[in-house]
Amino acid sequence: MDSYSAFFEADGKSTTGLTGYVKDRGFDNLYFVGLATDFCVCWSALDARKVGLQAAVIEDACRGIDTGGSLGKAWADMQKAGVKRMQSGSWRPSAPVKGSAAGDEQEYLYLTTRGRKTGHERRIEIWFTRRGRSYYLVAEHGLRAQWVQNLLVEPRVQWRVGTTVFRGRARVVRAETAPALVRDIQARSREKYGWGDGLVVELDPGPRRPHRRPHGDA
Repeated sequence: MDSYSAFFEADGKSTTGLTGYVKDRGFDNLYFVGLATDFCVCWSALDARKVGLQAAVIEDACRGIDTGGSLGKAWADMQKAGVKRMQSGSWRPSAPVKGSAAGDEQEYLYLTTRGRKTGHERRIEIWFTRRGRSYYLVAEHGLRAQWVQNLLVEPRVQWRVGTTVFRGRARVVRAETAPALVRDIQARSREKYGWGDGLVVELDPGPRRPHRRPHGDA
């Protein structure tokens, strides 16, 4: 069978195997380019969202056919499904700096929350910035984001940056109570990724643990 989607065949049920391939390798964010915006690109991006992946379409790396208003409809459908619309100039490949595994040089942070309904661990891959010892995330869909709802119920979370794993508490930073912090984090995100609009979430690893001296030291 043939299909416009990279994830499902034309019957909408038979899988191509791409979902398993992507998830088995820990990829959570997919970027779509190519032809045509309103068909293959759109269908693939929408199906990526259906299977629980983050999806972004790089607009200037695609071309649409636009027959009977199909291009406008495709963008509307993708926006409704939570597909990001971006330009190639705002996309930055991951390029970690050697020796800075837990630094801001990493592109993604991997956050694990506790499902508020199931109690199961839920992991997402997400952009982040850092200020002091705390890490900051920006939730595009605000309080509607599932991971945000999870941490509102259980703020104790775990996250990984590079090879370093942290445990701490998460909190939503409200613009009404901490406007300067919200503006700063959004500005840092725009500088790093070209995007920073959304709800700011802070991940606080807590105070540094004091260094323990070996027994017998004076």
